[in-house]
Amino acid sequence: MNDLPEQMRAATDGAPPSRIDLDSFIAREQRRSRLLRWGGASTAATVLVAALLLAPALYAGGGSLTSGLREAVCPTPGPNPTRAASDSASLPAAPSAQECADTVARLSAALRDVLAATAPGRAATPLTETVFVYRPEYAQYDARVSLSGPGGTAVLHVEVSELTEDPPSRVRVCPTTADGDHGCSYEVTTTGAVVFATDFADTAQVHAYREDGTGVMVSVNVPGVTGETRPAGVVAPLTPKQLTDIAQDPGLSLFPGRSPSPRPTRDAAIEDTGSLLTLLLRERLPDGRIALPTTEGTSKTGYRTEVTVDGQGSVSAEMTPPCSGGGCPPPPACPEAGATDCTLRADHSVVTVWDTAGGAVRTVRVYETDGRSVTLRVEGPLVSRLTAERLSVIADELLA
Repeated sequence: MNDLPEQMRAATDGAPPSRIDLDSFIAREQRRSRLLRWGGASTAATVLVAALLLAPALYAGGGSLTSGLREAVCPTPGPNPTRAASDSASLPAAPSAQECADTVARLSAALRDVLAATAPGRAATPLTETVFVYRPEYAQYDARVSLSGPGGTAVLHVEVSELTEDPPSRVRVCPTTADGDHGCSYEVTTTGAVVFATDFADTAQVHAYREDGTGVMVSVNVPGVTGETRPAGVVAPLTPKQLTDIAQDPGLSLFPGRSPSPRPTRDAAIEDTGSLLTLLLRERLPDGRIALPTTEGTSKTGYRTEVTVDGQGSVSAEMTPPCSGGGCPPPPACPEAGATDCTLRADHSVVTVWDTAGGAVRTVRVYETDGRSVTLRVEGPLVSRLTAERLSVIADELLA
C-alpha cells in the first residue's frame, strides 16, 4: 500500500495537466487512513485508486529512491524552489539547507546501520550515501529501500517527522473486539514512547511516538498480496519486531539527546468515545458506510457523539459522568413515563427503551448505580437493524 503514490504516478503518466496537487492528496489520505486502518484496510486505497486514475502524473514513477522521487534531497532555493505544502502554516518550519543536509546524512547512516543489524543482506541494492530525502510538502524525511527475499521484492518505507500531536490512544488504533485485535499491538515503552504495530493484508507497519518529539513510521508491503485478505502462510518480509527495532533505533531521531518534549494536549476521551462507537457499529453493520464521528463535551459535563451511516440513518450517544462525593441518587424506577420497555437488571442498573409510534426513532438509555448513563438514539431505517437488545449491549460497552 505504501508504494501506491509511485504506482499511481506511473499509471497516470502522460495525462494532461491538472490543478490537483497529487502529493498533498496522497499525504492527507494516507495520514488519515493510518489511524483508521481497523475500519477496513482497502478503503483508503480504493478511494486513492479511483481518484488518482483520473489525475495526471505530476512526474513519472521510478524504481530506486532517488530516481523515483525525482527531486532534490533537500529543499532547493532560488527561482524554482521545492514546492511547500498547501497547509504549511500548520507544519513545523522547514530546516535550513545545511541542517537538512546534515539530518539527511545522519538519518541515512542510521538506517543503513539498523538495517544491517536487523535485516542483514536484505537490501536489494547497496545503499548509497543518501537514503533519505526531505519532503517539504509533508515536513518529513522519507526513505524507500527495496528489499529482496522470499516472495519477491518488497519496499521498506520510513518516515521521520516532528510530532505535532499526541499519540493516539489504544482504542483508537488497536481496538480489541470479539474477533480479536485486528493484527494490532500497542505498547508504552519504558522510555515513555508509544509504539503501535499492525500486520495484516498487504502491509505491515509500526509507528513510534518518541518522548523527544520525533515520530517514526516504518512499513513494508507484502509482495503479491492485494485487498484485505492475506493468504494463509504468507508473511510480511520483515517481522513486527524487526520493524519495531527500526522504528525505535536511537539514530532515527530528529532531536538526538533531547529531553522529553512537551506535546499538544487534547481530551483523549473525545477521540475514544467517537472511535469506539464507530467500531461497535461496524461490527453490527459490516455493510454500512460509516462517516467519521463528531464528538464534543468534557469529563465534567459528559460527552456526545454522533455517527451517520450513509443512506440508513444516524446513531447518537450521550454519556454522563459518574456522580462525585458519594451518595449517588439511584437509577429511576421502572416503568418510566412513556417508555416502551423498562428493565431492572441484577446489578441494579436500569435499561429503558422508547420507540416512536411510526418506528422512525428508537432511544435506549442505560443507567448505572454510580450515576453514569448512556443514551443511544437511532433515527431512520437503522431502527429495524439495531434492536433494543443490541443497543443496550453497545451502551454497556461504551460504559465499560
